[in-house]
Amino acid sequence: MKQKFHLEPPHGLLNDPNGLCEFQKKFHVFFQWNPHEKNHSYKCWGHFVSEDFIHWKFLGKAIEPSEFFDRCGTYSGSACVVDDKICLFYTGNNKIDGVRKSTQCLAESSDGKNFKKIGKIFETPKNFTEHFRDPKIFFDGKNFKMLIGGQKISGNGAIVQVKSKNAKNFQNLKILGESKNFEMIECPDLIDFGDKKILLYGLQKRDNKIDKDISAESFYKIFTDGDLDNCKKIDAGFDFYAPQTFQTSDGRKILFAWMSRLSEAQEKFLADKSNKIHCLTMPREIFLQGDKLFQKPGREMYKMLGKKIFSKEIPRTFYCKIAKNFGESFYINFGGELKIILSGKNFHFLRKDFSGLWEERICKVEKLFEIEIWSDESSVEIFLNGGEIVMSARTFFEKNFEIICEEDLEIFSINAENFIEEEI
Repeated sequence: MKQKFHLEPPHGLLNDPNGLCEFQKKFHVFFQWNPHEKNHSYKCWGHFVSEDFIHWKFLGKAIEPSEFFDRCGTYSGSACVVDDKICLFYTGNNKIDGVRKSTQCLAESSDGKNFKKIGKIFETPKNFTEHFRDPKIFFDGKNFKMLIGGQKISGNGAIVQVKSKNAKNFQNLKILGESKNFEMIECPDLIDFGDKKILLYGLQKRDNKIDKDISAESFYKIFTDGDLDNCKKIDAGFDFYAPQTFQTSDGRKILFAWMSRLSEAQEKFLADKSNKIHCLTMPREIFLQGDKLFQKPGREMYKMLGKKIFSKEIPRTFYCKIAKNFGESFYINFGGELKIILSGKNFHFLRKDFSGLWEERICKVEKLFEIEIWSDESSVEIFLNGGEIVMSARTFFEKNFEIICEEDLEIFSINAENFIEEEI
């Protein structure tokens, strides 16, 4: 099940991408990591670094539980470069006799490898529960602003904003938006497109009586008001959550996300196949057309494309692009384990799970003129109409397969054998 061109740790469990930034001409991608087991019982930050998005070094742990305020986990957060240092903003988690205490914290590094904890920088406000986490930092030209997701004492999810001149002393708290229908909001992010700003966030259903999460999905909206229930899905597929963005020195806005919304049974199946579980999405370039968020594979990814495949048996790692007027119907069957079907204006994406049962996602497409497919060893990312719609999924192929389609397809190999190098 090992992926060839998706970021995943050498062992253990990965979840949210954290701390995305560019520092000293290198791209840094941190992530929530349990290096000891394939579950969520422990959380530190793992660390990848690259100069080109297609050759990565794994640097091991960046920060881990060590202080009283983060002894039960260095939870998700973000990064920015301040005074030639990478500053990591994260949620420190502490539980005493089952009672949670969340604190927003700071760690710094001058070399991009070794991090020193500065300590606590912001406590949970009085009108919020201790479900208060995932600080996202950005600089607006005058102030450092930090968004934090949380749950109000009323039981509803909300996002707050605080600001600082020095990225250490935060104040002027205000509620940026809240939900009437969801009990928690996680992983907030705000992307400035000039005349418009896009707010990304995860809406989580919780059973507040027993303090248990039920479901969660990632959404976005043009930020005009505080109604966070009025939003759109970021990814229409099966496995996508906790996206985070950053801007490169050449002005591109890049997104990574955690590639999982698997059921417990599916997680167990993947975990039993390997010494690790979960991966990140490909890097995606994001942009706006009107009020719609578009996502495309990072342009560097195309440098990995290899030769055209002529055999009937297709490897699980491949690239395919189909550009035409699709009309009212289209069909591709990937070895009887994955299907895409166009029926009128409905685009169907079907996956057979490990037990042989079919799962389906359906999205509306007014007019389909392009399908781009990136398949890895145990995942697939499908981009429709130049990134107007994206559908992501972990897959359960056991072997290479044949593609059944009503027309000839051009399939290309992907050269990614040296995608990750371990430096530790």
